[in-house]
Amino acid sequence: MSNKETTLSSRDRRSVLKGLGAVGATSVAAVTLSGTTTAESTQRGESEAIPERLARAVAKARVEYKSRQEHFEEFDPNGLAQPELFSAAVTRNGAREYVPAAWVFPIETDGTAVGHIAIGAQPWLPPVIRCGTGTAPQHRAAEMTIAGDGARRSDADASRFVYRHPMMFGLELQSDRQRQPVFVDLYSGVATTVDDVPTYEPSKMETTQAEAQWQGIRQSRQRNETLSYSASSSGRISGVPNWDGDVCSTDWIGCSPVAGSMVIGYHENATGIECDLMDELADEMDTDDEGRTKPWNIPDGIENYDSSYTAHNTYHGRRSEIMDEIDSERPCIVSYWGNKASTASAESGNVDVPDWIPELVGHSETAVGYEQDENSWWDPTEPSLHVTTYDTYGEVNELTFSSSSLSFFITSIEA
Repeated sequence: MSNKETTLSSRDRRSVLKGLGAVGATSVAAVTLSGTTTAESTQRGESEAIPERLARAVAKARVEYKSRQEHFEEFDPNGLAQPELFSAAVTRNGAREYVPAAWVFPIETDGTAVGHIAIGAQPWLPPVIRCGTGTAPQHRAAEMTIAGDGARRSDADASRFVYRHPMMFGLELQSDRQRQPVFVDLYSGVATTVDDVPTYEPSKMETTQAEAQWQGIRQSRQRNETLSYSASSSGRISGVPNWDGDVCSTDWIGCSPVAGSMVIGYHENATGIECDLMDELADEMDTDDEGRTKPWNIPDGIENYDSSYTAHNTYHGRRSEIMDEIDSERPCIVSYWGNKASTASAESGNVDVPDWIPELVGHSETAVGYEQDENSWWDPTEPSLHVTTYDTYGEVNELTFSSSSLSFFITSIEA
């Protein structure tokens, strides 16, 4: 096992056990889930789901495209391993149900895992959700089983992989000793009760755009055309440090302070990882002991750290804001909401943001680049935006945002 793999395993074991303890849950020690979600979906007869063969074709085309770019050179389009099918919780007839949501393919090169890619498994989800150089989320669950005292699944439906948004893939589980099931974020390790995690409710515009993309892809396949990707525009910032915050502390310091430290490290030409900077930002952002931060504390914390910086949040994220910041050589922070999905516009001027959002950040990453799609199989006036991010664990992601993506916000930072 490499040093990087050891660090990931230690982090996941520590943070998950801490998070589960906070909600009174037991260990995830003996939870082994590979393939269970796929089997459950087949039994439910979810015929409307995107089949694996089509998801694999899209994944292969995107991986082949990314393999020609910085950060993703190790990707092998022929190295897509067996995927895991993640579910999404939806509300139907007033009840909570689960439907297939995301195919997550590990990517291997010469038998070694080099990343993963997530493909939408419903026509109302975008074809490419994300890709990254880090461990596939389902394999993070395996790392979590190293510690603990042997909790076991009560039945076939007691544990499942769950998709929430491009930055949050989770595990729902229930042991024989714990009546209330819990949701564990497979990246942060933070756990909460399943009832506190809202169901997935895509907007009409989001659904319409995704369906148009899938329709175009299907038509392209019917014409025996080769799926391919190209960019109509792009931007990238060089010299932004890519730090793993876990290196600096035995306890997780928090994604928002780490993301902010990379931006400040860029502006201050830092040559090595700045652990003291992360600690100070965590204090200024009032990040809690589990590494969670309130949204409005991110810009306030940066300005409190150094008044020469100007920072602000753009709520209900605007993709143009990301592009403007990158084009201006200013890395920014992209964050997704935590347990609750925001429903009103904070930019209307009629909302007091701290009173409106009683929730914590789900996850923050540092945005360092972008690409706009240029593809013939969907409306070119609404291209997807693929944002390159440093994920605060030392890995690199590419997250997909459509013009209807509203559940994220952007922290712009100007020196």
